[in-house]
Amino acid sequence: MMSPIIQFFDEIERLPEEAKALIAQKAKLHRFTKGEIIFQQGQACHHMFFMVSGLARVFHGKEDKEVVDWLATQGNPFTAIDSFYARQPSRYTIEILEDSQVYSIGYDDLEALCRQFHVVERIARLVTMEQFLILQERVDMIQFQNAQQRYDTFLRRFPDLANRLQLTHIASYLGITLETLSRIRAKY
Repeated sequence: MMSPIIQFFDEIERLPEEAKALIAQKAKLHRFTKGEIIFQQGQACHHMFFMVSGLARVFHGKEDKEVVDWLATQGNPFTAIDSFYARQPSRYTIEILEDSQVYSIGYDDLEALCRQFHVVERIARLVTMEQFLILQERVDMIQFQNAQQRYDTFLRRFPDLANRLQLTHIASYLGITLETLSRIRAKY
């Protein structure tokens, strides 16, 4: 049976067996428990993560509150993006929100795989483009949508998360107050 991370890559574009074997060797499977911090602000992030099962948030502190920047759901890659790509200390923290199974692959290992296999480089580029588009969608949502529209967009993008996330995390992700979110949810 193919591991979820290899299956993820292989569904985007067919991998040669040699690439599959190297990914299986380099990617490490971790089991994290709810509430565990897997990456701390101020450190340099040297790993790309891939959520097999569970849920995590990528967030940063702003004044006296936490701002949720990214939600990592099953089947998706995630990292402290500012650090992973720029090779510098990050302003982000990554917290596991449910018991989770997560693969990690080191920056140097991923770079070596990209150099060795054009198909891996292409997959990495396509995944990065997809994540960039999701991020742009979120920026557009915050800039151009009212609170109700933001919540509707959230429900379309993450239909199963409304009952799995704390309301404070949803409100933070949407850039609205908890009170506003409660009023919107009361309408449903």
